[in-house]
Amino acid sequence: MSTVTKKQREIIDRPRQILRVSRDIFRKRGYLGLNMDRIAEQMGIAKGTIYQHFKNKEEVILAMAVETLEKRIAMFERAVLFQGCARSRMAAMGCAAELFVINFPDHFELEKVLSCSSIIEKTSEKLQTAKTVAEMRCISLVAGLVRDGIASGGLSLPNDFKPDQVVFGLWSISYGGYSIMESQETLKQMGIENGFRLVRDMNNKLLDGFGWKPLSSELDYNAIFDEVRTLIFSDFPKP
Repeated sequence: MSTVTKKQREIIDRPRQILRVSRDIFRKRGYLGLNMDRIAEQMGIAKGTIYQHFKNKEEVILAMAVETLEKRIAMFERAVLFQGCARSRMAAMGCAAELFVINFPDHFELEKVLSCSSIIEKTSEKLQTAKTVAEMRCISLVAGLVRDGIASGGLSLPNDFKPDQVVFGLWSISYGGYSIMESQETLKQMGIENGFRLVRDMNNKLLDGFGWKPLSSELDYNAIFDEVRTLIFSDFPKP
């Protein structure tokens, strides 16, 4: 039986180590402060070693985004197991999304950088596909709850609406709200004290508008959030 040597283990783990160091640099210095020289210097290895795994820093950025998306998927998969009706489980998914933003704030910075097509174009098709697949897995988990709501009779969509369109609405409110929350001073000027709570309320208004039972007037979904944090995400710090 073959045994993996220490050197072989280091080579296998190196892409993960590169991403860990790169994420630290990205948090502190941003996109412009991240480069192959700085990564190599911080790791104490030759720059050429990094190029054996990533052809440029854009690939490092995209790989970090995929890595973080996998964390989101893991949280969503935990949330979907919450015991309750489909809309309660959707609230659990909202709780997972909220905790994800709080615990992985660099993901939004990565998404802003990746929104520039010239960066994506510099990365491999393999990494681009990995990102798309990860995003679709997230969407599928949420859309599955919409379909469960329809199947259980709690939700009836208009003929011209599909589950994925409901997901788009929730995604738009959440992503937009979480992004705007970075402008804390602006929120204060608007009289908004708790952006996360407002995002929850706006999502509930959207789902109430579709008539998804139980309505937020019939069930306290903020209490569901608290229950989900206690039962499912007790290993994450409370917001």
